[in-house]
Amino acid sequence: MLRARTNGAIDLLDSEHVRKIAAYPAKMLLSASRFATFSDCDDVLNFNPGIIARLMGRTGENSLVNLLTPPIPAERNWRLAMWLRNILWWDGQYHEISPLDDAHLPLGGVARLVVPTPGGAPVVLAIKAGHNAENHNQNDVGSFILHVDGETFLTDPGRGLYTRQYFGPERYQNIFANSYGHSVPRIGGQLQHGGREFCGELLNIELGGPVKRAEVELARAYTVPELASLRRQVTLARKASMRAQSGCKILFAFRKPRSAHTPRR
Repeated sequence: MLRARTNGAIDLLDSEHVRKIAAYPAKMLLSASRFATFSDCDDVLNFNPGIIARLMGRTGENSLVNLLTPPIPAERNWRLAMWLRNILWWDGQYHEISPLDDAHLPLGGVARLVVPTPGGAPVVLAIKAGHNAENHNQNDVGSFILHVDGETFLTDPGRGLYTRQYFGPERYQNIFANSYGHSVPRIGGQLQHGGREFCGELLNIELGGPVKRAEVELARAYTVPELASLRRQVTLARKASMRAQSGCKILFAFRKPRSAHTPRR
């Protein structure tokens, strides 16, 4: 409305910063309408096509076309405003999903690694660092997802049932919100703690080649004084034999007197 009122003199969407924000859902995509379920995200999501088409046109972020894949349930767009946006902004065309690329979100601490199988089916591995005070937070620093050709084999649980307790002081007693419900270890018998200071760091990112790697340092997500380092390494590779392979390992390092460096696959 501001852009229309000023005849284009003021356009808040015309910036590289906003284009990067707009690209976020496309970078979290695993396959058509299927998304990485970090924090309180659902596995299957559909967006209003009118809004997506308009945002794609205004920001130039063409990766959003992957959100215009069928089916888009009509019941999600029953409001008059949604129907009007579809009529005015969307041409009514669905699109087949384009091949996914590797993605890295440095501020959110998320990486998406992609390789094809010999038959061309995408193998997608997503991993998260971040911190444990995010919007709709779950204590999930170091969580990862393995998704192959539209099916998730190793998952993050996503959101729990929305109740008063889920958004109250008992939130982290819920298995969906605490780290017990995620593919992350107990250290010294402890789960991860909630709070911005309990965080991870995405390190050693290698994307774009036949072998993709990412590493998360997550020792700060725990309150274990002896724990000097705790790293999760994930690798996704397309070997010379043309077979897609994936791997994950955890490296521990304790301060004295419990000195150890024990890899575990």
